[in-house]
Amino acid sequence: MHDFLAIALQSELKLNIDLGKTLEMIAIHELEELAIGDVTPLDHIDKKTLKTKARNAVYGFVKDLAQRDKLMALTEEFNMCNSEESKFAKAVDKLECVLEFKKYQDFGQVSLYHLKPEMLDNKYLKAYVDSGRYDLADIFFLYHMPTFKDYGIDEEYWFTKLKPLEIDNETIKEI
Repeated sequence: MHDFLAIALQSELKLNIDLGKTLEMIAIHELEELAIGDVTPLDHIDKKTLKTKARNAVYGFVKDLAQRDKLMALTEEFNMCNSEESKFAKAVDKLECVLEFKKYQDFGQVSLYHLKPEMLDNKYLKAYVDSGRYDLADIFFLYHMPTFKDYGIDEEYWFTKLKPLEIDNETIKEI
């Protein structure tokens, strides 16, 4: 779904980026997630340890490929977030995660009751929860919004275009 989301957003938002490079970054990042799983703020995992584990896993996958150096450079670029393509790829990755989270919420698998007490130590998350205006998917989006805001994906875009999307098991099979 990452690839389709990147293509759709790049087209819809008329972004001036190298879409091919972005898609390569997203694909190689999926190798990281294959090895370490999807990690959310709910997981409380040390980011430095996680990045090292992910980098080593990707290297294990690509070490015998002729394009090894290019793929490792794309991994580093994605993780350093030092180009427009890597910033957009990171935004797409986070947004896809938010949409997955929304799907779990729509299916009744997660809710505000799943927040751990230590999560409410984060003043931003606590303010969103305390407002009583948002469900967990909204909060997850708002928490990550700085990642997407430069692309025009703001609160209004979430509530008018993305949140109304209904993703069910049949849609997922089609994608």
